[in-house]
Amino acid sequence: MARADSGPQAPETGLSAGADGSPRWIAYVPLGEVREAERNAKAHDLDHIKALITRFGFAGSAVHDGRTGRIIAGHGRLESLRAMEAEGQDPPDGIVRGEDGTWRMPVEHGWSSRSDAEAEALGVALNEATTRGGWDEPALTGLLADLDSADAELRRLAGWDDTHFDALVALCAVPGPSGAGMDGGESPAISGDEADQAVLDETDRAAWPVIRAQVSHELYARWRSVDGADDAARVGVLLDLAGT
Repeated sequence: MARADSGPQAPETGLSAGADGSPRWIAYVPLGEVREAERNAKAHDLDHIKALITRFGFAGSAVHDGRTGRIIAGHGRLESLRAMEAEGQDPPDGIVRGEDGTWRMPVEHGWSSRSDAEAEALGVALNEATTRGGWDEPALTGLLADLDSADAELRRLAGWDDTHFDALVALCAVPGPSGAGMDGGESPAISGDEADQAVLDETDRAAWPVIRAQVSHELYARWRSVDGADDAARVGVLLDLAGT
């Protein structure tokens, strides 16, 4: 069983907790004392995270589990900070240097899991929740276009490199049945097939949509038996067979 944490104690705030929990609070913890989850399935683009921290400072905090003494969120930022410190950089905004010279990061305390399974479930959920719901593409296109006009690097830091941004702009220009683009503007009256090709002509494969499906081993074996150089080609083969 995981041990109870004996880390920083909650400050006196005069606030009372809810019926089923304790108040949340932030403590600055030396990077070397922040303990990662024993299992973390999330991969990270550390170069991108480091670029974000360099430009914007450290926003947000890691989340500590009082029952295990480990974090359930913030692994990528922790790893990025450790790399930046090892490179000899100055602490970014939001990170403090302790009396011993080591960096300290903000960690949210006050939450405790009831079991290892619950801790791991929330760790996955905090990452997965950000991908649910998708985007309002026209609104996003307008927002990114404004960022692009102000500072293209801000748009790239927001996660939209030139290829993916161009793909989004092309997608929102594709006309619907009324001839209007997704953004409400007028677009040439072209067929759906021509519209799809127009998008592909302006983008490369890196910007194509991704289809995800979890299937049985049997179905996967049948899928792999479909002729095609890769999964994208197999989709085309099956759609042709279906007459779609």
